[in-house]
Amino acid sequence: MAIKVRLPNGRYIKVNTDDKNVAKEEAIAYYNEGGKGFTDATTEQLGLEFDKKFDKETGVDAPWLRTKLAAMETRLEKKRF
Repeated sequence: MAIKVRLPNGRYIKVNTDDKNVAKEEAIAYYNEGGKGFTDATTEQLGLEFDKKFDKETGVDAPWLRTKLAAMETRLEKKRF
């Protein structure tokens, strides 16, 4: 079985293990070595929906911010960020 782990950049990797701790350790090592991961369909859809609501004319010119916010699942996570 593979475990999908979200990276700090909002992307994911799949680790072939049943152990969550092993998956977490491998994800940390992967990210620290410069791995980028992948985006899933849900993250892509959230990004598109959020971009429709984001005022690009007067808003912050920071694509990384929109990407990070789009990867968050709840409004509370977005608000905290």
